[in-house]
Amino acid sequence: MLLAGLLASCGSGSIGEPGCEGTGCAEVEDGGGFLDPGTVYDVGALLDIGPGVNNGGDGLSGKDVALPDPDAPPTDADGDGSSTPDDCNDADPAIHPGATERCDGLDNNCDGTTDEGCPANNGGNNGGTSAVGASCTSNASCGAGGGCLTGWPGGYCSVECGPAGPCPSGASCYGLQTSQGTTPLCLDDCAQRSQCRTGYACVPTEAGGACAPACGTDADCNGGACDATTGLCGAAANNGANNGANNGGTNPPAIGDLSQQQITSAGQSRSYLVYVPTGYDGSAPVPLVLAFHGSGDTASNFYPYSQLGSLAEGRGFIVAVMQGRNNDWAVHTLPASSNPDVTFSLDVVERLSAQFNVDRQRIYAIGYSNGGFFTFLLGMTQANTFAAINIQASGSPLPGQLVPNAARQLPVYILIGTNDGLLGPARDIRDRLQAAGHPVQYEELPGVGHCCYQYGKNNAIWTFLSGYAAP
Repeated sequence: MLLAGLLASCGSGSIGEPGCEGTGCAEVEDGGGFLDPGTVYDVGALLDIGPGVNNGGDGLSGKDVALPDPDAPPTDADGDGSSTPDDCNDADPAIHPGATERCDGLDNNCDGTTDEGCPANNGGNNGGTSAVGASCTSNASCGAGGGCLTGWPGGYCSVECGPAGPCPSGASCYGLQTSQGTTPLCLDDCAQRSQCRTGYACVPTEAGGACAPACGTDADCNGGACDATTGLCGAAANNGANNGANNGGTNPPAIGDLSQQQITSAGQSRSYLVYVPTGYDGSAPVPLVLAFHGSGDTASNFYPYSQLGSLAEGRGFIVAVMQGRNNDWAVHTLPASSNPDVTFSLDVVERLSAQFNVDRQRIYAIGYSNGGFFTFLLGMTQANTFAAINIQASGSPLPGQLVPNAARQLPVYILIGTNDGLLGPARDIRDRLQAAGHPVQYEELPGVGHCCYQYGKNNAIWTFLSGYAAP
């Protein structure tokens, strides 16, 4: 969900541009190692990630850590230099004696306690000074691992989430989009404004609600009206002026803003998120990227975490983040003409091509985990539509069928962690592709498991994809 126009305007610039001014801007304290010193965070671009972090379907989350067998010989299966029984989780190299304690609900340093020194929860509700949502003047006010958003009224304690781990109980993970990209941060949960501190509103989100800076006057609302009772701009009360779902997705997505769109495909209502870069003026064709989340995940979670919106803004392409049916993708359904997700993908390509000046020779696909398996199926069966693809933490769902039947030699960039259980299938499909003459860029990431989309590789991904055009 894009909370468009909820809070303050950032001067005359667009969301994510430097030079943010006003109530909705949060400048991070300079120094202390929390986020990027001096970065300006615009709460007007708040994106709901959701209450959980482990939405990728890897089966590992929370405190589900197997206890070691006291009679078993010492092992160091994860290669972190610490052996059992001292290593309390020999399957995770980030957990071992002496490791830095992270605010993730786990005993990272194996000292028998969890999240010691981390921010508590519900600071906005109880006025504490070492809690998510609590007032602060410096990073030190927020406890170990926390940081102070000094540009928000009275300061706002938070902690990074997403790849850094889940939020403390009573807080949820959101993406704050800036000129530096999207940073996942924990915000205080709420159900009504009275549960938030003075100067804050309970902003409606898919997770329920988050305490964030309230609007003060109509000038904070980008032309809308500030509701003094709720502290929200009128656009928020009407569910967002730029949400294409409000009119069935028939209006083109807004330029320079994230838009949720709906489309009827294969007889079903489907949804997707679209970001069109601010530099788009229709005078020249631009590339299009379709992105596919992992199993159990959502488009609204995947978009901010992947930072593909920031990449699209900087590189000048349109990105559509697709929402799977039941948060999943049909990775084994052939022929492609009977696969509803292939039909959905092609329908979105056609709609966006009708709404914008899309370069039909530069349409690409990116997928993670289950979304990566589907991206491979989509690319191989629609090789004349997609110029190149990137798959992460995945391989081919049908290795013996897809590669031999591809209409052309499709360029594929494969990213896989050396600790990922799918390393074998990834290597297998690399070999099959190379044997069939497909251009392949293959990269193994040392020590990385099946954890998350590798947004740190976005520039490399775009360099690879943009180097190819469909016939």
